[in-house]
Amino acid sequence: TSTGIVTDNSDRIQRSAVNTYNDWTGTDSGNNDITTPGDIGLNSSGILNDRMYVFKKWSIHRVTYTGSTPLLDFKQAKSTVGTASPRSIKNIDIPGVGEVLIFLGSDKRVYYFDGYSAVSISDDISINNGISSIYMNNINGQALDKVWAVIYTDLNWYELFIPTGSNTVPDSSIVFDFSREKVVFWPNSNRNLLSGAISDNGLGVRVVYAQHNTNGTIYLTNSSTSDAGSAINGYWTSFKVGSPVLLGKMDEI
Repeated sequence: TSTGIVTDNSDRIQRSAVNTYNDWTGTDSGNNDITTPGDIGLNSSGILNDRMYVFKKWSIHRVTYTGSTPLLDFKQAKSTVGTASPRSIKNIDIPGVGEVLIFLGSDKRVYYFDGYSAVSISDDISINNGISSIYMNNINGQALDKVWAVIYTDLNWYELFIPTGSNTVPDSSIVFDFSREKVVFWPNSNRNLLSGAISDNGLGVRVVYAQHNTNGTIYLTNSSTSDAGSAINGYWTSFKVGSPVLLGKMDEI
């Protein structure tokens, strides 16, 4: 333009007419721009307690229906936390906290967000502890858009599939068990799965199907004690980690 300013619709949210999904000119249709200095581009959204939250890489915005003029109210809920991994956003229910949105932040931390506060739950595995090669800072920051997650509702697990090191597609995962007030977690290697979803298996059981990165195969995960019919007989014994006092008590016993 003559002013030298280039504009596009990367910060624009558009709504269809009331009670329709494909009428963009009817009653209550319209658009709004959510502009944030230094944080360009909407990339995802989530629903929590009947409100929509729009995510950018470094901010979260609350959208509220007013029923009057203006029709929608926009408030910036967070100015320091956002996500570049839209498929990592899931709804979970944490004991003692309630329903929240959980996601991988652009800073490679896993957060839960209650509509007001964003709490990091992955700080304990942010850096290399010399034991596991899977840790948050080893996630490839150039491939955050390839990260995805799934919820195992029967186990209260949030499994985050991540590309580590120089990998550009997921090769590992981290499971966050949110069934307790203090979230616990563990890593998994060889999780070469590009995407997936939870679905009814035809028997009334909700299971997770996942697509392999390269071989075109769809896998049913966490379903038995075998790997495609071969018994799983591998195991790994970890170092003793935890409180030295408690470990000493265990040795005494």
